Amino acid sequence: MSIQESLRYGAAELKRVYTRNLSTALGISIAFHLALIFLYVIVTNVQADTVGKAAPVAKIKLTTVAPPPVEDAPPPTPPPMIPPQLQTGGGGGGGVASRAGTPVAVPDALISPDVKEFANTTELAVATPEGGDGTGFGPKTDGEGLGTAIPVDKPVEVKDKEKLPEPDEFVEAENEPQWDQSELQRRIKYPEIAQRNNIEGTVVIRALVDTHGKVAKTMVDRSDNSLLTPAAVDAVKATTFTPATQNHSPVAVWVQIPVKFKISN
Repeated sequence: MSIQESLRYGAAELKRVYTRNLSTALGISIAFHLALIFLYVIVTNVQADTVGKAAPVAKIKLTTVAPPPVEDAPPPTPPPMIPPQLQTGGGGGGGVASRAGTPVAVPDALISPDVKEFANTTELAVATPEGGDGTGFGPKTDGEGLGTAIPVDKPVEVKDKEKLPEPDEFVEAENEPQWDQSELQRRIKYPEIAQRNNIEGTVVIRALVDTHGKVAKTMVDRSDNSLLTPAAVDAVKATTFTPATQNHSPVAVWVQIPVKFKISN
């Protein structure tokens, strides 16, 4: 092959097909984009036809709104009947200052500054038509029933709630709680299923004996059989104790109580 024949497909050949190939690629690209645009327009129109139109918004001015219809109001509830024992006596009889009955409008100028606006439900329940002097809950002044006067200068006595110790808390006591072990054993209700299976054992209950000798709380420290535990707890709770004392005063302490279960022959 000659040198001239080997250069036959060089840059000159590429230049001849360059313009034709560029025109073809440009035409394909334009056609592809037009197809995409056409497809988008069709899909948008189809979705617009399937979506319903929103309801029109009606704008109304408050000045043009008609007033609500007037309904016949039911008659007012009659006042509650006053018990016969509260119908006697007049003002100054030690009752509440509130008066029972239908309220009557009074001009503001005639209301004294020391008159409160509302009475509570307790006062209204015992109020009389005449009203009292505000020293008690009723028309009587003999110190009985609803006529007892309310002492306002006597301080209120608030009893402190007894603080019970925790199970592991140390409580100093000169005398430990006492109980009758034989009485406790008599209170045991032997479980029937345990008797049928000849189950015996001991349940150790830790009980919190309060200052009144009552069992406030219980815990199970040890149990030979779970069938015996509920009966042991019930027997301990039903037992009366002598509370522990410290400085001749009762104190609440925890104490361990063994409860034995034995089937007698």
